[in-house]
Amino acid sequence: MLAYGTALFGIAWVVDRRGLSPRVARIAYPLSLAVYCSSWTFFGGVGTAATRGWDYLSIYLGPALVFLLAPGFLTKLVRLARDEGSSSIADFISARYGRSRSTAAIVAGTALVASIPYIALQLRSVTLSFGALVGIGGSVLVGPLVALLLATFAISFGARRYEVAGGNTGVVAAIAAESLIKLLCFVALGGFALTLLATMPAARITPPLTGFVEGFAPDALTPDFFVRTLLSACAILCLPRQFYVGILEASGPAAVRRARWPFIAYLAVISVMVLPLVLAGLAVLPADTRPDLYVLAVPLARDNDPMALLAFIGGFSAATAMVVAETIALSTMATNDLLAPLLLRRQTDGGEGDLGRRLLRVRRVIIAAIVAAALWYGTSIGDELSLASIGLIAFAGVAQFAPALIATVGWGFANTRAARGGLIGGVVVWAYCLLMPSVLGGFGASLAKASGGLLDPDALMRVALGSPLVNGTVWSLGVNIALMAGLHLYAARRRVFGGGTACWITSRPLAS
Repeated sequence: MLAYGTALFGIAWVVDRRGLSPRVARIAYPLSLAVYCSSWTFFGGVGTAATRGWDYLSIYLGPALVFLLAPGFLTKLVRLARDEGSSSIADFISARYGRSRSTAAIVAGTALVASIPYIALQLRSVTLSFGALVGIGGSVLVGPLVALLLATFAISFGARRYEVAGGNTGVVAAIAAESLIKLLCFVALGGFALTLLATMPAARITPPLTGFVEGFAPDALTPDFFVRTLLSACAILCLPRQFYVGILEASGPAAVRRARWPFIAYLAVISVMVLPLVLAGLAVLPADTRPDLYVLAVPLARDNDPMALLAFIGGFSAATAMVVAETIALSTMATNDLLAPLLLRRQTDGGEGDLGRRLLRVRRVIIAAIVAAALWYGTSIGDELSLASIGLIAFAGVAQFAPALIATVGWGFANTRAARGGLIGGVVVWAYCLLMPSVLGGFGASLAKASGGLLDPDALMRVALGSPLVNGTVWSLGVNIALMAGLHLYAARRRVFGGGTACWITSRPLAS
């Protein structure tokens, strides 16, 4: 693990000093977008396909649909972010809504909280896979060790210099290298599973195949599939690391269009390779094997240590890149939008250089604190939560940025109070319905009983909209959009009766 992280750091160091040729840069950018495929995708995607059928596909389908159907929106987003000089998604949303510091702080704070479950997912997946690989199971020492290593890598990449938003070709190159390694590992494992299935007698494959196919029957599609697809589509825009890599590190609007089909192809290959791994796991492994570990458990069951090591390297690679990119984006938001204003007030005569060094030290502390909080969260939640369940809690959190983001990019919407009100309402409902119940096991039942069912996180106001994920997502985004629209219409009505002119679109000129 240490050697792998050192190698990635070496790539970043060399590229920072020598740069990338235009040809290599064109390949590196679409590969860097695949940082979206974290260890959740590497391990958890197989587990979801084994247990929930169609739902596994939603994680790949959402981003693919965004790049397929909305290239104009993406190019406009890149152009506007460059025009605004944005350093993060919080900075961009704030800039589009009157450069409101409070709006930036709300987005930054929400991103920090929402990302904790996602980073905890990476720690849990690497911990589980490492324990299975070396045969020590769930040792309490593995989690802190993994957290320490990932924090070290993240600080090495993300706190080398203060200016990290845009033009950081070294980090882009390292993430692109990770994406290529991850893809090669997953394809090799998928090929190994296909070879294994081809040598098995039909009688052994038929029973698991029958059950597997039933999970993909048309009537197996549920509202969860569509909600997961929506959340994944929002995630490719709103996850701090995806905004950082996909928007801020794009060389220009044209880069997004060029990356469109390569990124879709990457997602397609990964999603197809999931299927033989699931079937091999169902056919080879005992029924009580954890589905999230099928990728590693199948080669171990066949005493194929090189393939098992490949599975671990691929999963660890995916986790490392995710944590590095995410903590870079989060620490940038935390320092720029939460702490920099406070530090500027206390700034003495040390000058900008001294302030930059102080912010760099603060950034390192923030990265360490984020990973430590993720480790705590991972140990607080129950083992029954799958990797996908943890990731979806984070997706639903950052999805609260989508209404404000889409409205300002798509229609030039710029009502600060409406956007801020929608954000606050959506985030509060998300935390109440999804985040808190994942940490406090008896949270929902206690409040439901005390409030006569009105405050049941799984059925707010006694209205159950489906599974906890569907319920929490629909309620939080619904409240978000309703408040945003309601506050805007209220302000417009006041302007009309006050003699002004109401208009949905502000006078902000739209970029062509």
